[in-house]
Amino acid sequence: MQKHPSTDSIRKVLETETKEMENLYNEMLTEHETKLGVFEKEKAGYSDFVRNSKEKELIGMAQKIQEYNQTAQQQLQRRNMELLKPVYDQINSLISDISVKGSFTYILDLGSGAVAYVAPTSENITPLVLEKLKSK
Repeated sequence: MQKHPSTDSIRKVLETETKEMENLYNEMLTEHETKLGVFEKEKAGYSDFVRNSKEKELIGMAQKIQEYNQTAQQQLQRRNMELLKPVYDQINSLISDISVKGSFTYILDLGSGAVAYVAPTSENITPLVLEKLKSK
C-alpha cells in the first residue's frame, strides 16, 4: 500500500485538509479565549442578566468548538477512506489477477500479522503487484 504511486498525493491532500481544519479550530479557540478574557476582566461590572447571558454564550462557543473538533476528526477519517478506496480496489484486483494466473491457493497479508505458518516454498507476490502497478 505504501508503495502505491498515488499514496504521496493522497497524503498531501489529507495534510492540506487537516491543516485547513486545524486553522479554523485554532481561530475558534482564539476567539473563545479572547471573549473569555474580556468576560473575566469585566464580569464584576455586569448585571446578573448580562453576566448570565455572556456565560451562556461562552459555554455555547465551547460546545461548538468541541462539536467541530469531533466532526472534523470524523470527516478526516471518512475522507481518508474515500481517497484510499480506489487504491485498495486496484491492489486487490491486481492480487486477484496474479493469484489466478499463478494458480495460488492462498495469499496471505504478512503485514496484518495474521499468519501462523508460512511454508518454505511460499512466494511473496509483492514485486509482481508492484511491477503490474507500475505498468498501469
